[in-house]
Amino acid sequence: MKPSQSVSEPRHSVSSDPLIITSAEDVAFMMKSLGVDEKRMKEAVADLQEWIDRSPHLPKVSDPRLLCTLWFRRKCSIERAKESIDTYYSVRGLVPEFFENRNLSSPDLKQAVKNIQFFTMPRLSVNYTRVCIVRYISSDASLLDLNLFFKLMFMVGDIRLRECMCLGEDIIVDMSNITFSHVTKLTPVLVKKIQMCGMKGYSARMKSLHFINAPSFADTVVTLLKSIFSDKLASRIFVHNKRYDTLLEHISPEVLPKEFGGKAGSISDLWAAWQKKLLSYQDWYHDQEAVKVNEAKRPGKALNQGELFGVEGSFRKLTVD
Repeated sequence: MKPSQSVSEPRHSVSSDPLIITSAEDVAFMMKSLGVDEKRMKEAVADLQEWIDRSPHLPKVSDPRLLCTLWFRRKCSIERAKESIDTYYSVRGLVPEFFENRNLSSPDLKQAVKNIQFFTMPRLSVNYTRVCIVRYISSDASLLDLNLFFKLMFMVGDIRLRECMCLGEDIIVDMSNITFSHVTKLTPVLVKKIQMCGMKGYSARMKSLHFINAPSFADTVVTLLKSIFSDKLASRIFVHNKRYDTLLEHISPEVLPKEFGGKAGSISDLWAAWQKKLLSYQDWYHDQEAVKVNEAKRPGKALNQGELFGVEGSFRKLTVD
């Protein structure tokens, strides 16, 4: 079965894929931790599919693995999962710069995968979270296109919504090649778009955010993030210098790449494997460009970019379940 194909039955994400390893025991523990079982999962997915079929503005598609993961990420709440599903399909039309032209053979994405490394580590942590690695290779800020960066990020995110089960994300941002000129490209409007797509549509659950190889201006970045994050999220931000001792106090070396003092393979090898994984979804990315909300059919007021994101505006605090 091709990755782009849906399945007729919802699945929990047991996976022997060497890039996304999840055992049946892992899945059983995670489901038990949220007080649900496979029977309840199938009922929830059926309820969500029925709701989609009744909603005039939503695309008429069957993607049970997506529904299952979003329901799980929203702590098995049907109503919260509905919010995520609506947002997931809405942002595809509202933020086309992230979700259109996702052709890995295009010159811009070919260049992007040379400068950007964004992927998750293969194994779950002892807390059933996954470590997410974020690196930008070039110190030349003129080469950084943040729309391409986040396009690639959500391409990885789409795979994980269909193949990966975990209880949250431990995000590691390597700042080795980041200059202040890179940081100034991150605008309030862009942050709002990331918030809506990542936190609401993809329902990412950040358990920790680590900046490593932090330059002197890292505190400025952290101050900015803390000004828009809730207190709970802000307390999960950590800054580490060029030694990895303090990082290892938070995350086991068993789930870290060797470049960060870990034992779970090299970043270059893992990113090369993830690029092949992305290519296996190429037809699916193309087909998905037409799968989005029809705002003209939305009950009530249609959504639009200007009202949601503004021109510059002020930051709104990010919340967390």
